Amino acid sequence: MQRGTRPRALVSALGLTVGGSIACFVLFLTLRPLITGLFGEPLSDVAYVFRNRTIQWAFGLFAGGYLLATRSWAEYARFRRPTLRDASWTLIGLVGIRAMTRFEKLVLSAVGLSLDPLSNPVPRDVGLGSWPLLWPAVFVALYLVPAILEEQFYRGLVQTRLREAYSPAGEVALGAGCFALSHQVWVLGAGPELMATYAFHIFAQGLVFALVYQRTDNLLTAAAVHSLTWAGAYGALTGLLGLP
Repeated sequence: MQRGTRPRALVSALGLTVGGSIACFVLFLTLRPLITGLFGEPLSDVAYVFRNRTIQWAFGLFAGGYLLATRSWAEYARFRRPTLRDASWTLIGLVGIRAMTRFEKLVLSAVGLSLDPLSNPVPRDVGLGSWPLLWPAVFVALYLVPAILEEQFYRGLVQTRLREAYSPAGEVALGAGCFALSHQVWVLGAGPELMATYAFHIFAQGLVFALVYQRTDNLLTAAAVHSLTWAGAYGALTGLLGLP
């Protein structure tokens, strides 16, 4: 490894994180009212959740534009057909998210903080169980595709850039750090306690996503874990395994 490779890789990853996050936030503010106008008020449950995924569409536009401009699809768009090993890491990731949440609660409680402010229920959601025939299409459109777009940005662009210079442990830790840094845009001005809680929560969850990607080198696997987490499937699966 040439001297100076690590600092360059870190600066590059941070530049993508900060620049991409700001660009995606602006895209989000632009696309959100357009989607509202497209569906009209009042929004149906499906349209409401679709609009809430606007930030993921913004990540997709940014990542797609970056890949088109740099012509680096083979290097950063790491997709392949899932294997049994990918399926195993999907399950490991779901259990890991559940375990990490419990760990977060213990750590935050020790310092006088709590995840409760981040646990407000979504005002409206699309329950997959209420769509017995269409739930696969609903899951793909509202959960899996948005997760793929977000994973392409965080893991595909940012973490792969770190991989070029860091050990697997460094790649995972710094990738999770960039993930947490990017999410701070959503809680700016919310106060130091909430910002610290949110940063720790996103970093801890990001460790799981980053590890799954590092071990599989497949963005589809990381996206599967991410999308199933949104859908609440990890609770059902870990419950079936008898985990608390």
